[in-house]
Amino acid sequence: MLRVITLLTRTSPKKVIFQLMDYPVPADKTLSDYNFPQFPDTLHYLYKLSVEGPRRSEDNVITIIFLTELLNNFFKDPFPEEFLVLFRNWVNDSDPAVSKLSLQKIASMAPVINEIENVCSLLISILDAFLSQDKTVVIRALMTLRRLLGKLDKVTYSSLCTRIACSYCPLMDHINGGIRSMAIRHFGELLRDMSQYTWMLNDVVFGGLVPLILFLEDTEARVVKACKHTLEICASELKWSTSYLLKDEHYSFELVVLNICNNLVSDPSGFTTTRVIEGTLKDIQSDEKHDEQGI
Repeated sequence: MLRVITLLTRTSPKKVIFQLMDYPVPADKTLSDYNFPQFPDTLHYLYKLSVEGPRRSEDNVITIIFLTELLNNFFKDPFPEEFLVLFRNWVNDSDPAVSKLSLQKIASMAPVINEIENVCSLLISILDAFLSQDKTVVIRALMTLRRLLGKLDKVTYSSLCTRIACSYCPLMDHINGGIRSMAIRHFGELLRDMSQYTWMLNDVVFGGLVPLILFLEDTEARVVKACKHTLEICASELKWSTSYLLKDEHYSFELVVLNICNNLVSDPSGFTTTRVIEGTLKDIQSDEKHDEQGI
């Protein structure tokens, strides 16, 4: 082991990781069971390499894999802030592979999320990943955030819930059906999590109703199912009588829209949303007529 670790200061990360992969460590042992004096130098080298950034994307991926494995074997989650900040920065790396590796490690820290310093900064970096042009990064970011929110203390959660909800809204209209359905479903889960803070989210909920209603008519079944799921949560939290209309045996798109609009009219802050819904539906009907006429 000492020979392999010593190589780290003299060779490329790629060669070192293959050396470690070949090193015979018993199944019931980890690297931390071996005492080697080069560990501080090894960690310092990797940290420096991570901060400076290797020139090649391939080396960047190898570095994050190796650093993660090394830290996993010598520190309990969460990692010290000095290293955690690297993973936070990697979330929005230009290389999708690096972003996903970082998000994967952050997701594994869910059980200790409340022990992390600057947890809000970490969560915001994940929200920034929602803007990625790579759909696999967006999906991984959605999954990671949902896993963390399931363990996050309610005080911290409530301080960010409006920002998180607003970040879901653009994804609810995403061109990718998988992202669209996941964002819609997670929007609903957030409302359920924050049931004690519904008053903070009313404006965001009213704004989110437009895509939720429109995508009830989506061509993808998973999107329609997600819309019904989230609308049921909205109706429950807002004390509306819409839920039964979303059941398959009673479902009617027109009746659902009418019911929601009637509930919005009775709420002063929902009046604008009603007008937006009406205008959007008229535009859709107009487009359908044009399509039928071949215009």
